[in-house]
Amino acid sequence: MVDFILFMVFSIMETMAMYYLMFRLFKFDMYPASIIFASAVASFISYTIRIKYDFSSIDIIIQIILMFMFVWLLFRVNAFYAGIMTSTTYLSYVLLQMLYYLIMKNVGFFDARAPFFNEYGTYMLQVITASTAWALGFWIKTKRKGFDFVPHSPSGLVKMNKINISLLSLNVLGFFGLAAIFYSFLLDKSLQLIYLSLILTLIMYFILYLSYKKDRSDE
Repeated sequence: MVDFILFMVFSIMETMAMYYLMFRLFKFDMYPASIIFASAVASFISYTIRIKYDFSSIDIIIQIILMFMFVWLLFRVNAFYAGIMTSTTYLSYVLLQMLYYLIMKNVGFFDARAPFFNEYGTYMLQVITASTAWALGFWIKTKRKGFDFVPHSPSGLVKMNKINISLLSLNVLGFFGLAAIFYSFLLDKSLQLIYLSLILTLIMYFILYLSYKKDRSDE
């Protein structure tokens, strides 16, 4: 019971931080009740997949799909833009988490010979990453940064111009990159994690560049 409560608390905290970062990055209003609901549902499903059925390898894929569905259907964002928002947010969050993970691992927090650090290292990693996401979202809000090209309505057709096609392609690449980085994490391949993180950082840079360009385009 204690393990379940701890898992839910930290998982909900992380998912809420991701929604906060997402809505600040794309200049959306906050819907606290809906965010808590979406985070709780996603966290419970994650617990069921990881702990109950021991299918950790597919958890991140399910979580990305769930976030996309919530952004699309619960927060009423056009499906195309819901995909862009979800993928961009996950890329940002996972890159932050991989950075902290690699640093913490190098100082012994995930060393099997140090049970205490190994047991609580995951919780510390979640808290540090979520705190950074909250702080980054707050900074975006305070400095009036972010993008406002995403319409606050699920209706309307999306014109598949060069920028939109490029954004879609990069986010699809990012999705597969996230799956690869999660599998490398499960297999504890640190060198592979570093290479994948660098590739995802490059993809993230071009996504932000195209988002900036689209924000200032009339298309």
